[in-house]
Amino acid sequence: MQVVNTLQEINFVSPYWTFVLPIIGAGLDVVTGWIQATINGTWDSTKMKKGLYSKFGEIAVVVFVWMIDVGTNAPFNLLPFFAGYILLAEFVSIMENLDQSGVDIKFLKRLLKKAKKAVDESDEEKKDG
Repeated sequence: MQVVNTLQEINFVSPYWTFVLPIIGAGLDVVTGWIQATINGTWDSTKMKKGLYSKFGEIAVVVFVWMIDVGTNAPFNLLPFFAGYILLAEFVSIMENLDQSGVDIKFLKRLLKKAKKAVDESDEEKKDG
């Protein structure tokens, strides 16, 4: 799984950013989701509450994994992997919100399709090899 290997190689500039970036990503996702719902007239308080609970859950995971990294002498740090995964998920969600808001992100869709094709081809080569 190329994506997992790539996420494991993420190195944040400092531990501070390992916490702050997922929080910023979650906040931007909430804001762009609110904008998208306002533009499309699809406000749903239940959906908003679930989304906020999900964001708090993501932050709890970051804190919990940090505690594991600090409290054990494991040969590797889990935090960059989880923080990287959360950042990737938030990025995708923010782009979906922008797309549904009418923002033209065709360039990004083309780029993501190329990346997905490259990953799929790499996975196929590994299966065949």
